[in-house]
Amino acid sequence: MPTIKRFGNMRVFINTDDHGPSHVHVRGPGYIAKVGIHEARRA
Repeated sequence: MPTIKRFGNMRVFINTDDHGPSHVHVRGPGYIAKVGIHEARRA
């Protein structure tokens, strides 16, 4: 699992063999979260 960024005890990473829709995982002491990545459009 490639780590994208570390913030103190938090680690943001992706699973290269994971399923869609696009998202990243955030892991820290005692928790894990999945955060969606949505397409941004310019106005």
